[in-house]
Amino acid sequence: MGPQIERSGAWVAGRELQQELGREGGSFVLFSGARQGASAPMVWQTTIKFTHFPDTPIVDVCRDYLALMNSIINEYEAQATLPG
Repeated sequence: MGPQIERSGAWVAGRELQQELGREGGSFVLFSGARQGASAPMVWQTTIKFTHFPDTPIVDVCRDYLALMNSIINEYEAQATLPG
């Protein structure tokens, strides 16, 4: 059984998503042909969380699991190359 995740989403202004991603080190570019004075373009923003770590960003949880798997693989490789 895989990890339990919670998925949600909402419509947000494209500019808000651009700002949020910029603060997190990512990027998002929205090209809009809307005329001046028109309402801001909206985009669907999906949020995914592990239910066991609801307040931890999913990339941080994955990074920790990948580091653990890397450690286990390195230990296995070290044991496999020992003589005897």
